[in-house]
Amino acid sequence: MMDFYSQIVSPELQNDVLKEMKKEKLPLVIWGGGSMSYSVRKILKHNGIMAIACWIDNADILELDGMPVLSIKEIREKYGTVNVCYEQWKHLTYEFVYTHRKEYYATYDCLEDRLSQECMVAF
Repeated sequence: MMDFYSQIVSPELQNDVLKEMKKEKLPLVIWGGGSMSYSVRKILKHNGIMAIACWIDNADILELDGMPVLSIKEIREKYGTVNVCYEQWKHLTYEFVYTHRKEYYATYDCLEDRLSQECMVAF
């Protein structure tokens, strides 16, 4: 768990993550479709990284700005393994994440690869 906390205070990781994401062969999915999702998609597009879908379970829409909106079940059936870019609706302070560290670490720990973990802490 300490590795997780040391990363969330390292903003310089964001650029490294974007470079690594460009090299990745697995399809990229954006987790969520809220207002922050727009900013994440814009940053990714600006850096030449294209996501294949937004992951939203129980959504009442089929697409978001031309991008398909799929449930995790649909993503697994259609693509199998994917990378997930995690977005937040507001800037989170270190204090907020530390207060909710058990919940954040549980999510972080579920991510299967190092790149996904780095994406979570970079944004």
